[in-house]
Amino acid sequence: MNGSETAEFRRALEDFALASGHLVAIELDATGRIQDYNKGFSLAVSAAGEPRGQSLAAFFPPRKGNPQEIVPGLPGGLAVPYRLVSWDGRELLLHAYRLADEHVLLLGMPLNPDESLAMQRMAGLTTEMGNLVRELRRANRRILDLARTDALTGLPNRRYFFERLGEALEQARQLRRPLSVLMIDLDHFKEVNDRFGHAGGDAVLTAFAELLRGGARASDFPGRLGGEELALLLPDTDAGQGQRVAERLRADTARLRPLGEAAVFTVSIGVATLRAEETGDAFLARADAALYAAKTAGRDRVVVAGAVSSTPAEGSERRRPKHRLLQ
Repeated sequence: MNGSETAEFRRALEDFALASGHLVAIELDATGRIQDYNKGFSLAVSAAGEPRGQSLAAFFPPRKGNPQEIVPGLPGGLAVPYRLVSWDGRELLLHAYRLADEHVLLLGMPLNPDESLAMQRMAGLTTEMGNLVRELRRANRRILDLARTDALTGLPNRRYFFERLGEALEQARQLRRPLSVLMIDLDHFKEVNDRFGHAGGDAVLTAFAELLRGGARASDFPGRLGGEELALLLPDTDAGQGQRVAERLRADTARLRPLGEAAVFTVSIGVATLRAEETGDAFLARADAALYAAKTAGRDRVVVAGAVSSTPAEGSERRRPKHRLLQ
């Protein structure tokens, strides 16, 4: 290095040399012990254990003609070249550069890289590529999860719900198993936002989403379709089972208190069970019609598509609290 090079340039060169796997870089302290090194050095000498703190002779023995002392630079700033032979006979051409605090940087490359060294380097590159691929896959999975998830509730969003609905329809037909769906609407949700603000509405949605998720089986699939409308897909579930799931969800919802004891809210639920040869749109339309019937009949109730009665569950009116925020 000559005197015109800046400290920033020197530091950049040192950083590159230490990070490179193609060059061999060794930093020696004032006593000739290894202070730092790069991957190229480890590969070139097949270093076992931690080289830091060891003398250079631990890797380049004197009996092979290696110099007893490394002189860091000639007058005028020219680097001093050295041919060093490792314990296993590998020859390296290294140039000695003077660093601060009487440290020395040895920088160079192997003169006779053999097949094993090349294989080691390839193995190192393969490992690095494998790590990069794994990181990329994790990043892609994270991006996919974000694209499928409703940001507020953490439930699957509308697009992902409809993707899974298509898969569930195909599986139900192939296996000839029942499939039901609950269409769910939080009653009078606008009143929550008007009284408690959007933060209160978010708290209600989040609490209900957690209830919906917590009560679902591993095979069930909940989703937020938009606003205060949610859905729950129930594989291997007939109409009677679907109605019982809906009634349990309706009762559990009335016990939630995300905004305090005086603030009680309810849900209306429509239930539909897949018919033979029915399309997904028709399936959801029947569930949505049942939901509309539940809200028209007074809310806080479950209506099963095709059922004769749309009255609330027995005793539901008697259980209604006196200080109900939502009807």
